[in-house]
Amino acid sequence: MADITNQNIRVPGVNAAGSFVKQQSYVVDFATISGIAAIGTHDIIKLDKGDALVGVRVFAIEGVASSGAATLQLKLAFNGTAANINSSAVALAGLAKGFVQNFPVTGIKSFDNDYEGVIQMVVGTAAYTGGKLLLVVDTIPAEAFVTCG
Repeated sequence: MADITNQNIRVPGVNAAGSFVKQQSYVVDFATISGIAAIGTHDIIKLDKGDALVGVRVFAIEGVASSGAATLQLKLAFNGTAANINSSAVALAGLAKGFVQNFPVTGIKSFDNDYEGVIQMVVGTAAYTGGKLLLVVDTIPAEAFVTCG
């Protein structure tokens, strides 16, 4: 398993005043980040403890390539226990340049007061050989709401 939570590129952004949704963007480059393109489950983004994941969008900045029929699935894990964000894996064709995949987070545990969340990327069927994705991650400070500050 590759852990790239300290290697992916965070893209700075601006949140609107009065908005509780925190939006962060990350570039995942299969050509430059060692190990992330291999078949398996990879930790890619850490969420702050108490922040609830409310949505993820994946944009193909550069179309992904594979020596086979690679697939992509995202999971959210707390303390080693993971749940699928998207119930079915996205096929290679769904990650062609310019394509977007929107993953609304429903029906899974979305935050934990005791553990930070980790978004995991599962590469299945075949490894990726290239491509670049932009992941846009939406969170809200759920713990702050639950504890009123």
